[in-house]
Amino acid sequence: LPKYRGAAPVNWAIINGETETGLTAFFLKETVDTGDIFHQQRVPITANDTFDSLYERLCAATGPFLLKTLERVETNQFTPVPQTDDEASYAPRLRPEDALIDFGFPAENVRNFIRGMATRPGAYTFFRGRKLKVHFCEIADTAGAPDTRPGTILPDRRRLLVQCNRSAVALTKVVPAGKREMDGQSFLNGYHPQPGEVLGEKAVEGEVRP
Repeated sequence: LPKYRGAAPVNWAIINGETETGLTAFFLKETVDTGDIFHQQRVPITANDTFDSLYERLCAATGPFLLKTLERVETNQFTPVPQTDDEASYAPRLRPEDALIDFGFPAENVRNFIRGMATRPGAYTFFRGRKLKVHFCEIADTAGAPDTRPGTILPDRRRLLVQCNRSAVALTKVVPAGKREMDGQSFLNGYHPQPGEVLGEKAVEGEVRP
């Protein structure tokens, strides 16, 4: 605080490409997350952190942080610091429908979005009309032509490459509908996606797709 006030600060910090987050002890006020701060601890966000890994690390840090906070309260060794509203940002609650991947952004933004959603609520797209969850990806060292439609599957025998905005990502951990998590190579071997197919197109109600 005061950054990322709201229900989903961990998700949004990763989605926005932040390199650190933290824990904050503060006094309660009527408005959410606006009270005076009396103890904080910074926690780094690594380049490969997902929501799950960062949340787990924050939980592990919470116990020692709470003990230190109580010690400061008991000994009156703290000075409340008012939050600066000019520095505030917001982290609204994420709904399942908010996790739909937009490949129209640059690859770095797409990767951050997928990391920030993994695995709760879980980033997803559609493959042949059925939901395909994406738990992790990497920025690819190649991409299609500048006019290639975002979401287009690119030719590659070993990687599940998807066009973004003048860049591409390799989907490395995916969960097809009704299946367990698998790597990109396993998805290629099992589902045989064809170059030129486009991710993100949901089947029309009543439509049957292979």
